[in-house]
Amino acid sequence: MKFALPLVALILAACNTDPQPQESDARARAAAQPNVPAQPGAPSPTPSPSEAAEPVIAPALASTGPRATPGEMRTFRDWVVGCDNRLSCTAVALGPDDAEFPTLRVVVMRAGGGALPRVIVDSNDDIAAPVTITIDGKPVAKGGRNDDEGVIFTGEEAGRLIEAIAQGKAGRIGHGKTEDAIALNGAAAALRHMDEQQRLTGTTAALIARGKDRPTASPPALPVVARVRPSGRATRPTPAQVTAMRRAADCQIEFLDEAQTRPEAHALGGSATLILLPCGAGAYNFMSAVFVIGKDGVLRPATFDTSVGFDVEAGAVPQLVNSGFGEGRLTNYSKGRGIGDCGIGQDFVWDGQRFRLIEQSEMTECRGSTRLVTTWRAEVR
Repeated sequence: MKFALPLVALILAACNTDPQPQESDARARAAAQPNVPAQPGAPSPTPSPSEAAEPVIAPALASTGPRATPGEMRTFRDWVVGCDNRLSCTAVALGPDDAEFPTLRVVVMRAGGGALPRVIVDSNDDIAAPVTITIDGKPVAKGGRNDDEGVIFTGEEAGRLIEAIAQGKAGRIGHGKTEDAIALNGAAAALRHMDEQQRLTGTTAALIARGKDRPTASPPALPVVARVRPSGRATRPTPAQVTAMRRAADCQIEFLDEAQTRPEAHALGGSATLILLPCGAGAYNFMSAVFVIGKDGVLRPATFDTSVGFDVEAGAVPQLVNSGFGEGRLTNYSKGRGIGDCGIGQDFVWDGQRFRLIEQSEMTECRGSTRLVTTWRAEVR
């Protein structure tokens, strides 16, 4: 089944399966009223003794410095391809639009710099060698070796497989009593795109677009992120601050249990504190608004060096999905569907001013593959 909606729209829909409470007319009118200055000679309004001053949430700090730019995912009919910033690419055969998704799938992976490609038989279940692959009725590969990635073919066998996949019309994978079709529509275009991204077009190392030139492209160096290691004690937000944060992030928590609404506070180091504020939930996604209490004690929306979660509007409080913080890493995992066959995963570290992306993996097509393709990496020091 193919979804035409962008992935962020799928995730937003998944997170809004429960009816949302509506803001009262009185509150809406009050929010719409401009701040009118007092007329000369008019008495100043007297606050009620029971009214407490509302905590001020300062604007988010500007994101200065380099931005993380994950690679673009591209779809070619029944194949999807993504590459990271070191020119390491992954091409995945997807399940059919109009039939049951296969148990076994083919994945082609290749590191940057003209490294030898690998063909992987992937599955949501645990599988072990041997597997058999036939293309247009002819056996092309049998056996493989076991690896954490799945059953892997390398060397000349991988080369024969890739050539047959690019030229074939119908393929099959066999493992024990299980046999599945391999989607080959778009395979050649996907692998040609991989050649282009890895700067191998026209070289002897190209998968499809071969030529006589020697490959000269080398993988770019990874960006280096200097992180601040977590230390010290987290500052707990006051009840008034929690209320102000919920209002600023427009949180919808009325349908959450009390235990689910408690904010998390984590020491970031340098006297800064990360606040993960529960802000809403759907069937399989749980949203958290992200704030930081700085060493100056000021509460602000967190700043990131890339787009995150539901940070879709300028000035909006960033929200992560199914987030967590541990060992200095802030994580975000947005599922596009409950079975997990599309979505995006991100890992961040704190550099003292903002959260820096150190890894991103994603799958933009909801068609049976639970493998997320890496599109960004950074070195952490």
